[in-house]
Amino acid sequence: CPKEVFLAFKVTERLNEVEDFVVSRSLNNSSFEQIRTVSATGASVYTIYDGDVVPGQRYFYKVTARNVNSSQITNSESYTEIVAAYVSPSPVSQVKGVVSARTTSSVKFTWVNPADQDRVCNTNVASTNYVAASVNGGEYKIVGYTFPGTSEFTVQGLNPKDIVDIKVWGLSEVSGLSSLQVFGRDTTLGPPYSPSDLVAIASTDALGNSVVKLNWKDNSNDETGFIIEYGTKKDEFAYLGRIKTNEANFVHIPVMEGVEYFYRVKAFNKFGDSKYSNSANVAIEISKAPNAPYDLSVKVTGTVVDLTWKDDASTEDNFEIERSENAGTSFAKIGSVAKNVLTYKDATVAAGKSYVYRVKAVNAKGSSKYSLEEKADIKPATGGSTKDEGISIYPNPTVDKVSVTVPADLKGLTATVQIIDKSSRIVFSRKLKLDSSDIQLDFANYTEGLYTVIINTVDKKISNKVYKY
Repeated sequence: CPKEVFLAFKVTERLNEVEDFVVSRSLNNSSFEQIRTVSATGASVYTIYDGDVVPGQRYFYKVTARNVNSSQITNSESYTEIVAAYVSPSPVSQVKGVVSARTTSSVKFTWVNPADQDRVCNTNVASTNYVAASVNGGEYKIVGYTFPGTSEFTVQGLNPKDIVDIKVWGLSEVSGLSSLQVFGRDTTLGPPYSPSDLVAIASTDALGNSVVKLNWKDNSNDETGFIIEYGTKKDEFAYLGRIKTNEANFVHIPVMEGVEYFYRVKAFNKFGDSKYSNSANVAIEISKAPNAPYDLSVKVTGTVVDLTWKDDASTEDNFEIERSENAGTSFAKIGSVAKNVLTYKDATVAAGKSYVYRVKAVNAKGSSKYSLEEKADIKPATGGSTKDEGISIYPNPTVDKVSVTVPADLKGLTATVQIIDKSSRIVFSRKLKLDSSDIQLDFANYTEGLYTVIINTVDKKISNKVYKY
């Protein structure tokens, strides 16, 4: 053994002639030094203990039988012994987490203790097994120790979904040597890890319908399923669908042409939802020109024509309005409105004339057919004054100031007088006592266009149009 050698020798003849035995030791089988004298007792077998040895050193021993009176000696043959050396303890094996023992704040590990241990000389036996843990890739810290006969350890004080790496090694307190470190990993319970690498691809199904195919990477093994969300704006999402565990693809149908879709995915289980995946977006290309607008109608108010129509398309970029001043023989574009806007106000008509209107939808693939045509007849001017619902405004059109005649039945009342521009914005509003016959309004600072003057009392509202050059 590393710290001691036991020797035995046997005397086979002339036992009564031996007075003692001299035990000698050498490192080179040449130069011997005496280490022990053993008195003869008449026995045939003797045992000698040498406790002054170095672990791992090779020694040579010999024994001399001695008779003092006759000065006769008999040497034995030399015996070679290599003292056992201390070696590192044998490592544990199969360090692994116990799935059934997981909680949201702890994980339990087990391992197999080594079987090839020297229990005679304790050359490779660990006195203690140490356990160190790293949480979520952090620094390893010793969290406890066990005696060699124990083969499990529980790491506590954790958070949901912590990744715990441990290493286990044995230490011999006699030799100071350590075994190799053996590693294991487990994770506490909690919401699943978020999916990643989400990709959205525009495609068509077997029937030729536009669809979006979604694919992502599943980073969990404990999710119950996935929730898919979508939107048509970058940061606004709504629920789209749910699928079961371990499926990492989804098909969105139906989708609209000309629309850009945004998507994100999260996993869930009984402990909650994961964080969202990355967002992915895809624009559905337009395959054809839009359908034509329909049910065009016109309404003439003074020298303003209001157009309205209905939309039979979802893929238009805008609507274009055209006008004819020669009874539909030729048309010219007079304006456009954005997608899904179904009205247009034409304030560039002249009194006493007739116009024909038509509308078409336009996108990147082309233009729709035109709507049916509609005619608008503008009444002739009435000598510089326009009257509507009891209000006379003059001059009309105007360059700067107008006079508004107050109806007789409103005189003496308090009313709110407003001016509304062609975009329906209030550009003037004031409460006035209708004491005089006329109200003076200044249009000098307004841009060219059609305006509406409104007089509003408690129980009556009257208005008229005025055009500012």
